[in-house]
Amino acid sequence: MPADPAPSQKTQTRPKRLLGWSLGFLVLVLLLVGGWFVARAAWFSGRASSAITFEHRFQSAMTLRDLFEADEAVKRWLAIHPQDANAHLAATRLAYNRGDGEAASRSLQSATKIQAPADELAKWNALLLAASGKEAEAEPTLIVSLERARGPQPELCLALARRFLETYRLKQAMIVLEKWANDEPSDPRPYLWMTQIDRRSDGGVMTTAAAAADHYRQALARDPANIEAQRGLAEALRET
Repeated sequence: MPADPAPSQKTQTRPKRLLGWSLGFLVLVLLLVGGWFVARAAWFSGRASSAITFEHRFQSAMTLRDLFEADEAVKRWLAIHPQDANAHLAATRLAYNRGDGEAASRSLQSATKIQAPADELAKWNALLLAASGKEAEAEPTLIVSLERARGPQPELCLALARRFLETYRLKQAMIVLEKWANDEPSDPRPYLWMTQIDRRSDGGVMTTAAAAADHYRQALARDPANIEAQRGLAEALRET
């Protein structure tokens, strides 16, 4: 019969086994922890990607003035990211463009609670203030917001153009409308508003009608089915 290992050999083998088990357990723990971090990073990346997708979908819909599509994008965006400040600001913008001041105020309050950017909060507070009939009070903030803003700002441009036209500051109104037209070249609305400046100028009936006709044509080039532009152009041509 083979001889049993000597006590010293057993003593030496046991620590080696324990060391192997310990290393194996450590590797397993590291793999599990590493997998958790990878999965967590992928989850956050997926959420960020979906938020960007919804924001892009919303912005595209608003550029096309498709409020139904914009509404669908905002609903899904908020359902998946209820604490996303940009989603609540998007809901504020949508409600504002629908003329629903109460819904816009509620969305803006939600954006305020989750600390949306201060500039955006100030802008929308001023826009809602102007929409409530307090244009003079809102005007300074609207001007600052437009100066600081990046990218197209149709709501700001429209609010300021309306304010400048009401106070007969035609030059300032035209500057704002030209910025709007340059920022969003496919939007017919700034050209429709320019016709109000044409009508208030001192160039005489023929001159003002010709200028208005040109702006109506610009609007129709962007939206051939626009009834207001069609009627306006017909009237301007009749006058000339």
